[in-house]
Amino acid sequence: MILKPLGMLEHPIVLFSDGELPSVEEGLLRDPVIGPKLIVLGNKTSLTGPDTALAMLSDVYIGNPASVTSGYIARSRHALGYNEEQTYMFRKEHKDNWISVCNAKCIFNPWVMSTNLV
Repeated sequence: MILKPLGMLEHPIVLFSDGELPSVEEGLLRDPVIGPKLIVLGNKTSLTGPDTALAMLSDVYIGNPASVTSGYIARSRHALGYNEEQTYMFRKEHKDNWISVCNAKCIFNPWVMSTNLV
């Protein structure tokens, strides 16, 4: 889990969701640790200005690497000075640890969000 080592499990957790995978929301809501702290802002096809500001200025941001909006938020957070331990965008779990698959330099390269990597 990403939030536990950062000491963030005592704080509210906001989930922006487009509603495409309700099983993800349901699983998080059923989680005994995360569920009581979870605030779901669901069925969002795009984020409003306040939503984007909340994501950009949060203590920790966990984004979906397939999302253009998540890429924008991650790049904005790096520009604002947030370190890589506060922005989990291109991470994957490996033996109970989350490892980076794209660092701050990588996230600014145009090919990162490209679907045509040839």
